[in-house]
Amino acid sequence: MINKIIRILRITCLFLALGFLLSPHLALADDFEMPFHRIVIIYDRSGSFQESLESAWVKLEYLIKKYRFNQDDEISIIKLDEDPKVIFDGKGEYLKKAQTEFYALSHLSKGIGTDVCGAFQKAGRILSRTGSPQGKFLFVFSDLNADPSPKRQYIIPEQINWVNFQDVTIKAYYVDEQQEDLWSNLFKAHQISKYEFYSPARVTYQFIEPPAPATINYPQNTSLGKSFLGFICKAMLGLVLLVVGLSLIPFLQRMFRRPFIK
Repeated sequence: MINKIIRILRITCLFLALGFLLSPHLALADDFEMPFHRIVIIYDRSGSFQESLESAWVKLEYLIKKYRFNQDDEISIIKLDEDPKVIFDGKGEYLKKAQTEFYALSHLSKGIGTDVCGAFQKAGRILSRTGSPQGKFLFVFSDLNADPSPKRQYIIPEQINWVNFQDVTIKAYYVDEQQEDLWSNLFKAHQISKYEFYSPARVTYQFIEPPAPATINYPQNTSLGKSFLGFICKAMLGLVLLVVGLSLIPFLQRMFRRPFIK
């Protein structure tokens, strides 16, 4: 009878210790996801951008190849011409493998026209997807000069849901003074504040600064079990229980004068 009680105490103590050691990990797993950015790149390959196409390609290539995108970052690239299309839409870990899609960007479009608002509409839909990115970024390599094509109906600013850009950091390169004024007024009218324009002369000597990598932020819930402090406390308590449980073994052996571990 005594032997059974001792074994029950031993098993109970070990299970309690394991439970306390594992519970903080499970709590954090429910409340934690790998940090990531959501990044959209618009690249102009229309006729009006012909003079800057080569320079822009060099800078885009540098951004893609040199910046180490987090493997969990969501990257989308939109080609801008008369019919904007998403040519890459995936995780950062696959970005450098998409050589075929990028090669098409380095060549001038054979179409006529530039649907700038159409590209922004697609970018807005991507940026507003579900999920909790640590940062949202839009890089635009274009003169932002809309040139409607007679072949198809173009998107106009009123058709864009500008709310999707209110929490986005926008950087547009190769934008002249006239287009900068036009787009600045458009952004201000829709409460978009995080944007910056770079003129063709300025961008020649401008380093394309990538976003800082997403960093891990531990949950800060008030609940002890789901906070990082709770993780530490539970882990320490589990270790204490384990040590106490193991230290009882020789005491119980002497008390009952029976071999506890055979």
